[in-house]
Amino acid sequence: MPTNKFQILKNPFCSPFGGNREERTGGDTLKIKALQTVKLCYKKDYSTRKRIHMFPKIKTDNLIIRPFVKSDLIAFTKYRALPSVAKFQSWSNYTYKDALALYEKMNQVPFGTEGNWFQLAIEKKDSPSLAGDLAIHFIDPDQVEVGFTIAPEFQKKSIAFEALMALLEYCFNKLNKHRVIAITDTRNLASCRLLEKVGMRKEGHFIENRYFKGAWGNEFLFAILRSEWNHADSA
Repeated sequence: MPTNKFQILKNPFCSPFGGNREERTGGDTLKIKALQTVKLCYKKDYSTRKRIHMFPKIKTDNLIIRPFVKSDLIAFTKYRALPSVAKFQSWSNYTYKDALALYEKMNQVPFGTEGNWFQLAIEKKDSPSLAGDLAIHFIDPDQVEVGFTIAPEFQKKSIAFEALMALLEYCFNKLNKHRVIAITDTRNLASCRLLEKVGMRKEGHFIENRYFKGAWGNEFLFAILRSEWNHADSA
């Protein structure tokens, strides 16, 4: 990724701890245009093979993607508890107690610890409200899994697209990951369209691989390599 597309800032307020898990149009031109708006604010990671990273704060034209704070949990609980939001997610009847337990758990290990999920809060620059969250799962030194949830009042406003593009850029060109994956229920058409729109390809179709909320469900596996991400940007 050419460095002149980004303004890289050091942020003394980035926490070392983390939080946890719309349609394809416009092609590469749309992707490049979106990437040109991203500003990444981060702290330097360790240089060892098994990296432990400082928690990022990522800024785009319209969003701030940042560590969760305890005051986010009321809004976080509110949208996670909605049946329309929880439909294709792993939780049901989400409570503030659940949110607090997640918040405390993700602050027990450093951001980037393998085998762990971390959440990132999505906030609009022109609104103090929590718009949604991103999730990142550190699988091994070279691969991560990502996820996203957007509050209903902020859906269909390209927030998920802008946030996910920024997260992918961070994963590939700041964390130097080789591969990013995402897994979604095959019925979740909005998520499938979004994953295709950011450039991920459908790599697998799992048939009744997961017993989910009283029935066997099917899932799609999406993936993208760093070489594919950077090639699309330079094309």
